[in-house]
Amino acid sequence: MKKNIILIVDEMAFVQKAIKKRILKELTFEVVVASCKAEACMMAERLHQDIFVSIISLELSDDPEQNIVDDFAQLNIPQIIFSGKFDLELRQKLLQKPIIDYIPQEGSSSLHYLLALLHRLLANQSLSALIIDDSKAAQRFFSNMLEKMMIPCHTIGDPIQALDLLYKDPDQFSLLLIDYAMPEMNGVELILELQKHMDISNKAIIGISGENNHALTAHFLKAGANDFLYKSSSYEEFICRISQSLNRIEQVAKLTRVASTDFLTGLRNRRALFDVGNMFWQLTQRENSQNLCVCMLDIDYFKKINDTYGHDTGDLVLQHIAEILNDSFRKTDLIARYGGEEFCIVLQKSNEALALQLMNTLRNSIAAHTFFIEETPIQVTVSIGICSELSTSLESMINIADQRLYLAKERGRNRVVVA
Repeated sequence: MKKNIILIVDEMAFVQKAIKKRILKELTFEVVVASCKAEACMMAERLHQDIFVSIISLELSDDPEQNIVDDFAQLNIPQIIFSGKFDLELRQKLLQKPIIDYIPQEGSSSLHYLLALLHRLLANQSLSALIIDDSKAAQRFFSNMLEKMMIPCHTIGDPIQALDLLYKDPDQFSLLLIDYAMPEMNGVELILELQKHMDISNKAIIGISGENNHALTAHFLKAGANDFLYKSSSYEEFICRISQSLNRIEQVAKLTRVASTDFLTGLRNRRALFDVGNMFWQLTQRENSQNLCVCMLDIDYFKKINDTYGHDTGDLVLQHIAEILNDSFRKTDLIARYGGEEFCIVLQKSNEALALQLMNTLRNSIAAHTFFIEETPIQVTVSIGICSELSTSLESMINIADQRLYLAKERGRNRVVVA
């Protein structure tokens, strides 16, 4: 069930209004407000299953003992304390309780931090973290902190098994917490090994250690980690560093998406084809497998479409073809616009028979489809070449598939050639 309510508890109407206004402007949650503990508890009892997070002031006239924190904890309602001036004793007391964060109300910067935290919590739910540490106690400790941050997590104690898990599904985990001292391989060695076989730029990698050795920070960072934390670090330092690392990789990911996306079709571009496709090829080679197929697709008589209907219509046909391609394959497959009216599909864990079946299904689907461009019906066919043998490189496989594509053209078009 999606939790879609944020509950604000504060006696001050102007504070309620300021928080609610920013949330409604930046996020898509329903916002409800309460001005006292009694009202808040009534709402919590009724709505607790739908509350994403509560934002609580502790300056409530009917709750001088600040019991609202424990009451909400019993209902498993996540809490952000947004209250008063900074108080070291209060901070230490609150951080012993199951709250997400304690934010003193100290001007506009506090409200900005609160909204950034809400954005982070919302994004965290779609992430997954992997804790690599041979200590069960450390696994539980970091799992609890990540749970407060709404980040689903997995734990593993063996670094070799961790590598196998990451190689099998490189995109499964966005956050890695890696201990230094582990049997068979230390954390720095694990990061270096990862970089040999996969792109780690899309992961927030945090080195962790219980050793009081300041040289480890530089050691992890030089190896490719985004940050380093001692196991004795405070919870607040932990959430700040984790959040900052995740924010950085997400900014990089946005820039990478722009750089790797074909502006017209929304598919991967040629650069991304070689970046991602080479990783697919390396993984298949490492597994000593032949289950990688490269398919080149070209729209038949595309120049005639441009000459007859104009280049704007040609662009719309390309976009429609891209939509059909996106709907026809798995998320684990790679679809890219190679250039002009030519597309490339890289199928992971596929053999020749499966690739031939998929491409013929796609070809027939396109041939049977009528494209209506401003009410003008247009029929389109495609020719496809397949390379199903693992060649010496991805580029070599593309060239072989391209040669077979041109054989399909020579044999009359609207067909698939596999050998």
